[in-house]
Amino acid sequence: MSDSSSIDSMLDQINSCLDNIEERNEALNGKLHELLESNREARREFREQVIMVNYKYKSFRDATIQLVFS
Repeated sequence: MSDSSSIDSMLDQINSCLDNIEERNEALNGKLHELLESNREARREFREQVIMVNYKYKSFRDATIQLVFS
């Protein structure tokens, strides 16, 4: 095997490894994007629940105050 073909073979292996790394990177980026969207949705739902609990508490508190002072 000549030096030139040896270098070509090594470059092919490096290129193959880089392609593999790029594919894994794209897959990880996709999974991270899905996780980010899932996290955003969970936070949005949590905020809505907190708002609803606060609203119900305020309504209950106001009704209780009206009963006590009426």
